[in-house]
Amino acid sequence: MAYRIPAVEKNDEKRYIFLLQFRKGVVQMNDLSLLEPRDVWEIFAGICATPHPSGGEKKLSLYLKKYAEKNGLQARLDSYGNLRIDRKTGDLDSAIILQAHMDMVPACVDEKKFDFEREAITPLVKGARVVADGTTLGGDDGMGVALALAMLTDKTLQKVPLAALFTRQEEVGMLGAAQLENDFLRGKLLVNLDSGCDNIFQIGCAGGVRTRLDFAPDMQKAPAGQAFCIEIGNLAGGHSGVDIGLQRTNAIILLAKLLDGLPLELASIAGGNADNAIPSQSSCCGVSKTTLPKLEKQLKERADSIRPTLTGCDCDFTVKLSPVRKLEQVFSPSFTMAFLTKLANVPDGPVRYSARYRSVHTSSNIGMIVPAEKGFSLISSQRSFADAERDKFARKIVRHFGKLARRAEHAQPYPGWKPERNIWQRLAGKLWREVNASEAHFEVIHAGLECGIIRGKRPDLPIIATFPLHGNLHTPAEFLDIASVGRVSRFLRAFLLRAGVEK
Repeated sequence: MAYRIPAVEKNDEKRYIFLLQFRKGVVQMNDLSLLEPRDVWEIFAGICATPHPSGGEKKLSLYLKKYAEKNGLQARLDSYGNLRIDRKTGDLDSAIILQAHMDMVPACVDEKKFDFEREAITPLVKGARVVADGTTLGGDDGMGVALALAMLTDKTLQKVPLAALFTRQEEVGMLGAAQLENDFLRGKLLVNLDSGCDNIFQIGCAGGVRTRLDFAPDMQKAPAGQAFCIEIGNLAGGHSGVDIGLQRTNAIILLAKLLDGLPLELASIAGGNADNAIPSQSSCCGVSKTTLPKLEKQLKERADSIRPTLTGCDCDFTVKLSPVRKLEQVFSPSFTMAFLTKLANVPDGPVRYSARYRSVHTSSNIGMIVPAEKGFSLISSQRSFADAERDKFARKIVRHFGKLARRAEHAQPYPGWKPERNIWQRLAGKLWREVNASEAHFEVIHAGLECGIIRGKRPDLPIIATFPLHGNLHTPAEFLDIASVGRVSRFLRAFLLRAGVEK
C-alpha cells in the first residue's frame, strides 16, 4: 500500500500541491518535511544532509549539538566524541535515555562515485518507503537519532525526564560505546533505537569480533599475456548479522570460485564496502595466460554452473571482463593458486542455528578485501550468542589461511546482550497494543547491539530496543517504511509519558 499523506489545508500551498501530485503518482521528491510525523522527518532530513560515515561523525555531532542548544537543551561530548543531551534541569539518575549511534555504513551502487565524507545523502520517497539515490540511506541509525531528538523537543513530553545518548563508530566495532564512562549512562532506563521492527522489540543480541588478516604476496615480473580486470556485481549483499541467515551470496568468495584453477596470475584483488556487510561486489586485476575471449568463455561457463545454486536475485549476478594496460608485477603463481583455493573454500555464513532463540547462533562473514602495505588485508567478522564459540571460530578463520597470511589480528570483541525480561518490556507490549492495535513480539537478534557493552558497564540499567520497519541494511537498497516511522513515533510518545511517572 502506498503511503498516504494526511489531509492538509489549501492555504498550506506547498503541502497541498504535493499531496495532489503524490496521489496521482507523478512526483518523486526528497523534501522529507512533507511526511508525517513532520518533526521526525525534518530532523532526519538534516541528518541526511550532514556527512557521517563511520569515523567521520564530527560534522554530525556538531550539527546535533547546535540543534540541541538551539532548543534549550544541554549537550556535551566526551573525550571520544560520544554525545549526551539532557534537559537543563532535572535529576540525571531518573532520566530515560534514548540511545542511538551517529555513524552509517557508506556503500553505493557499482556505477556511482560518491564521497561520503563530503557529500549529502539524497533521500527519495518511493511509494511507501524512503530510500536513497544510489547509496545507503543511513536510516541505520539516523532514524534512531531523529526519533530521540524529536522526543526531547516534543512539548507534550516536557515534564518527562529524558536524555539522548549518541555514540560514534558503532558500525566498525562499537568503539564509541566501549569508551563510554558511567556518567554518560546515568538514568533509570535505556531505550535503544537501533534495533527492532515495528511491533518487534529486541531483548537480546549476539556478540562479535573482527578478524583481520594481512597478506604480503611475493611479487614478480608480469609474464607475457593479456592484462585484464574482472568485476563481480549485482548481488544483494546485506547486513552480516541480520541477513546472514538468508543465504546471501558473498561476492568476494564468488570471485574466488570463478577464478580458482584458471590459467591466470593476479596482480590485485578487492571487494566489499564494510566489514559488517555481506559484500555485493568484488574485483581483481591480473594477466591471463590465454586470450581474453577464451578466459571470458571459461568465466561464463563457471558462472552458469553456479547460478542455479544461488538464492533469490543473486542468480542474476554480473561478471564483467575488461582489458587493461600492461601490468608490471603480479603475485607469485604459487600464492595466487593457494590463496584463491583457500578463499573459495573459506567457511562463511551461518555456522550453527539456535532453536532456543529461533535465530542463527554463530556465523562468520568475509566482509572486505582492501589494499594494505605491501599487499592487501582480508577483514571478516564472527558473531555468536556464546563468546567462547565466537572466539573459537575467529581462530578457525586464521588457521584456514595458515602461513599465507603475514599477520593475523583480532579486534577487541564486543559482548552479546543476554536475553532478559523486565517490567519495561511488559509496559511496552501493553502500550503498543493500545496505540497501534497490534500485538507486540519480543525477540533476540543475531546482529550486535551496543546494549551488550552498555549492560557490561551498567548491569543494573534496564534496556529495551525498538525501531521502525526497515530493510536491506548496509546496502544501497536500504529503506525505511514511512507509516512504520509514524507508528513507532506514536508508541514512543505514549511509552515515555507512562514510563516517566513509573518508579
